[in-house]
Amino acid sequence: MELKELSDCGVRPGTLTLWRPVAARASSWADDERAPAHAHEAHLRAASGAGPTWVGSSFRLGKASQDEIAEVLRRWVARHETLRSLLRVERDGQWCRWTLPGSGVRVRAIGPRRIYDGEAVRRRIEAFFDRATPPDAWPNTAFATVADAEGVTVYFAGDHGHLDGYSVLVVASEVRALLANLRDPSVPVPAPSASYLDFGPDERAGVEGLAAEHDTVLRWREFLDSTGGTCPGFPGRLNATAEVRQGNDYRWLLDGDQADAFGAAARDAGVTTPAGLLTCLGLAVREHTGRAETAVLTLAHTRTNPRWHSSFGWFVGVSPLRFTLAPGAGFAGAARDVAVALDRYAGMASVPVPVVERLLGASIRPRFVVSYMDIRRMPGADEWAACDNRMLRSGVTASDEVYVWITRSRRGLHLSARFPGTARDAVRPFIDRFADTVGALAATRELVPVTV
Repeated sequence: MELKELSDCGVRPGTLTLWRPVAARASSWADDERAPAHAHEAHLRAASGAGPTWVGSSFRLGKASQDEIAEVLRRWVARHETLRSLLRVERDGQWCRWTLPGSGVRVRAIGPRRIYDGEAVRRRIEAFFDRATPPDAWPNTAFATVADAEGVTVYFAGDHGHLDGYSVLVVASEVRALLANLRDPSVPVPAPSASYLDFGPDERAGVEGLAAEHDTVLRWREFLDSTGGTCPGFPGRLNATAEVRQGNDYRWLLDGDQADAFGAAARDAGVTTPAGLLTCLGLAVREHTGRAETAVLTLAHTRTNPRWHSSFGWFVGVSPLRFTLAPGAGFAGAARDVAVALDRYAGMASVPVPVVERLLGASIRPRFVVSYMDIRRMPGADEWAACDNRMLRSGVTASDEVYVWITRSRRGLHLSARFPGTARDAVRPFIDRFADTVGALAATRELVPVTV
C-alpha cells in the first residue's frame, strides 16, 4: 500500500469535478460541548496558518453518474460525525464546537470540466485540497473525481485532525459499498461505528488527575534527559537551517514472499516484525553514524478500547524508544534487546503528549519518527489491488523533521519517508542502508554480528 504526496502520483486526464460538503441549512448547526481529543486540540492550535495538513486517498470507483457520486459522498460524510463537526479555538484560547446532524449535509459539485493533461488535473486537485481542508473551518473534507473511458477515480482529502491512517484506508471500501447499496438496497453497508467526537471526553476522563509521578511521565522525563532535553533528531547532519519544503522517498522494501521471509526471521529470533524492522533501523544508524545507540519516536494507535476499533478519527499516540546494540551481537541477540526496549516503553502512547508536556513543563516536538502499520486484515483489504487504493498526504514544510512510515500489506513492505528537501544527500543514503539491511535479512534469515 503506497503512501505518497499527490504530486508524486500519476493522475489521468479526464472530466474533473470537485466536491465539497455543505450545510443544508445554516440553522442545522448545533452547539456541541463534547471536548476534543488531546491530539486534535493540539493539532488545531499548532496548525493554524501552518499550511496544508491533510491526509487522504485515491481509488477507482468504476462507472458512476454525477447524481450517484453526489448521493454516495453525501451518505458517506453523514456516516462520520467528525466530518460534520467544526472545532475552533476562539480569541480567549477556549475551544468551541458545532456539529451538523447527518440529515443536514449536502454535497455540492464544482464543474465538471474536461481537462486533457493529467498534470494539469493533478495541480487543480492538489490546490483545491490545500485550500478546502482547513483545520479550523468547515468543511474540513474535500473530494475530486476524474471520469474517463474506464470509469471514475475518486480523490479524497481531510484535515489530519479528523482522521488517521486506518480511517484513510477504509474510505474506498465504504464508498464503494455505499454505491452498491444505492443501486441495490439489499447490498449490506458497513455497520455504523462509534463517533470520534465521543472519544475526546472518554480519553480526557481516562487521564484526569494524572500526576507528574505517573510512570509514563517519569519515563518520558528519563528519555528526554537522555537526549539532551529535546526529542531526538535524525541521526546525521541535515544542514537545513530554514523551513523548507520536505522531500520524499518511496520504495517497496520487500514483495509479499520476501516480507513473509522477513517475518519468519523475526519469529526465529523470538520477536515481532516491528522489532525486527527497528533492529534493522538500529543497524543502519550504526553504519551511518558509528553510534551503537538509537533514539527515535514511534507511533501507535490508541484504539485500545474495543468500542473504538472501527471508528473513524485520529487515534494515534506517540512513544519514545531508545536502545543500544551490543557489540558482537547477531541479529537474533540485537532483536531481543530491541524487543526488551519496546516492552519498556509499551503503553506510553495511551497518555496524550499534551498531558505529558503539561506535567513535565517541557515541549515534546517530534523530529525523528518511525511508524509501522500492518494492514493485511483491515476491512476491504481484499479489494485494494483491484481498485488501486492509495494513501495520500499533503506536502509539508519543516527544517528538521524526518518521518518514516512502513506499511505491511498483502503486496509486501512499503516505505514512505519525508525529510527536508535540502537534506536528500544526508537522508537517502541512510534509507538505502536500512533498505539493504531489511533485504539482506529477508534473503539470508541472519545478519553479521554487530561490531560496535
